[in-house]
Amino acid sequence: MMECLLVLAPIAVSSPLLFGISLILIYVVRLKSVQNMLSTQQYCASTHSPVGFVLAVLLASVSSNFHAIYAKAIVECCLLELFRLLTKNQFHLSTLLLILFVYISSYFMYGYDSSVSTLLAPMFYCAISYLLSVTIQPSLTYAESTLISVLSSISLLDGVFMIYYSFSSNNPTQYHPIHILAFGLIWGMVLIGIISSYLLIDIRKLESISEQYFNYQIKSSVFYVVVVATVGLFIEPLMYYCIGEEPFLWTLNFIFDFNSVRMLIILYWIVLLNFVIWFAARWIDTQSNSSSQIDLRRKYFHLTVILLFIPGYLLDKSFLNLALCVALTAFILLEYIRSFKVWPFWSVLNQFFLPFLVERDQHGNAILSHIYLLIGCALPIWLSNITHPLSNSIPLCGTLALGVGDALASTVGKAYGKSKWPNSQKSIQGTIAFITGLFSSFFILNYFSGSNSSTLGTFIICISTGLLEAFSHQNDNLMIPLYLFSLLTLLG
Repeated sequence: MMECLLVLAPIAVSSPLLFGISLILIYVVRLKSVQNMLSTQQYCASTHSPVGFVLAVLLASVSSNFHAIYAKAIVECCLLELFRLLTKNQFHLSTLLLILFVYISSYFMYGYDSSVSTLLAPMFYCAISYLLSVTIQPSLTYAESTLISVLSSISLLDGVFMIYYSFSSNNPTQYHPIHILAFGLIWGMVLIGIISSYLLIDIRKLESISEQYFNYQIKSSVFYVVVVATVGLFIEPLMYYCIGEEPFLWTLNFIFDFNSVRMLIILYWIVLLNFVIWFAARWIDTQSNSSSQIDLRRKYFHLTVILLFIPGYLLDKSFLNLALCVALTAFILLEYIRSFKVWPFWSVLNQFFLPFLVERDQHGNAILSHIYLLIGCALPIWLSNITHPLSNSIPLCGTLALGVGDALASTVGKAYGKSKWPNSQKSIQGTIAFITGLFSSFFILNYFSGSNSSTLGTFIICISTGLLEAFSHQNDNLMIPLYLFSLLTLLG
C-alpha cells in the first residue's frame, strides 16, 4: 500500500479530480483482490497491486499540461479498467458503459466534447490487454500489465493521428521522420508476432520432438521469411508514404551525415558493447551462480547504460531516439527467437540470458527484465519530445535512476544492508545509497548543463523515488523511471 501512497501524493497536489479517480481505482482493485484471495486462498502483493493504474493517472496529470488528448485517453483507459472490474471482466459491456460515462464527464474535465480518442483509446486498451493475457501474462504482474496496456494504447492512438495526418491532404504531417520510424519499427515487430503467433507456437512444440527436427528447421526458416515479408510488403510502404521518401535510404543518409558525430557515436558504442559483453562472458565463467552474483551481474548492465546513453544524448538527441527504437525492436525480435525456440539462434540466446535470471524472470516463457531496462531508460527521453523540458536531467532521469541509483541500492544493500524496511526485502542502507547516488547525479548534471532546477525540490523527489524503490513489489526498471519523470516534470 505504501507504493500507492507515494504515487498518490503528487496526484493530490496536481489534480484533485484525478486523485479522486485514483482512490476509486485503488478501492475497487483492492476489493477484487480480497475476493480473489477468499476464493483461491492466495494473495500476492505484486500480483494484486493497483499501483500501475495510479502511476498511469499520474502520467495523465503531467501530460494534461502538454497534450490534453493523451491525458484524456489515459483516464479513459483507467475508467475502462474500473468498469471491467465492476462488470466481472466483460470488456464489451465495460466499453458501452465507458462511452456513456465519458461523454458526460469529458466536458467537465477538459472543456471540450469527446473526440475520436474516446472510442479508440479504450478499444486499443481492450486489444492490448487481451493480447498480453494470451501471450506473456504469466511473466507480468497486474500493475505491469495494466501500465503497459495504457502506454501501448496511447502509442497506438498517436500512430492513428500520425497516419491520418499523413493521408490528409489538408493536414500535412507534422511528425518528424524519426517519430514515424519509431512507430513503424516497434509496432511492426509486434505485428510480426501477431501474424506468426501460431507458427511460433508450433516451432516451440516441434523443438522438443527429435523426429520432427527437419520440420522444426523448415518452420523456423518460414518465420524469418514472415519477418522479411512483413517489413518489405507492409511496414516499409506505410513508412514510405508517411515520411515521403524511402525510409531505409532516409535512415542511411541520416546516419552518414558527415556534418554530424553519429559515426563516432556508433564506433564508440561498438567498442563499448564488445568490451562489456567480453568482460561479462569472462565474469560468468569464473564466478558462481549465487543470488548475490546474479544480482551483481545484472547491475553491471545497469551501469553500462550510463556509458551508452548519456554521451549519446548530450551529443545527438535525435540519433539516440532512433537508436533506442532500433534497439527495442531488436530486443523484441530476439525474445521471439529465444522464447519460442526458433532455430538456429535460440539456444545461444538462452545460454547468454540464463546467468542473469532471477526468480521473477522464471514465471512464464518470456524474459522481460532487459526489455524493461531499455524501456525504462528510453521512455523519459521519448516523453520529453512532448514536454520539452529545460533541464537535461529530466530526459536522462530513467538512465540515472537505473544506472546509478538502482545499481548503488542493490550493491550497497547486498553488502551492508542489515536493517530492512517493514514488509519489504529492501534495506534502509540500500535506499540511502539510492537517494545519495541519484541526487548526486542530478546535481552534477544540472551543474554542468547550467540548469536552474530547484535543488531542494530535486532532493525531495529523490527521497520519494528511493522510498518507492524500497516498497514497490513491481519491476523497478519500468516503474521507477516513469514515477521519477512525472515528479520532475511537475517540478518543472
